[in-house]
Amino acid sequence: MKAEKENILKKKKAAVQVRHMYAGSFALSENFAKEFKAFWHLPEAWNLTEEELEIPVFGAKIKKNNKSSQMG
Repeated sequence: MKAEKENILKKKKAAVQVRHMYAGSFALSENFAKEFKAFWHLPEAWNLTEEELEIPVFGAKIKKNNKSSQMG
């Protein structure tokens, strides 16, 4: 578990598809992000965003904006 936590903190060990999945999930669910950080005992400031991936993420901003406008 300790080695896996180190990989998560480095953000670069997982395949880009896996990082994309998590980044999208964190963007869509604050609860999921909090639970993930709590499970892995990650610092509160730790985050993985779609913007820091090495691939184009089409519609990333739209997902966030639509979620916000639907809730408001």
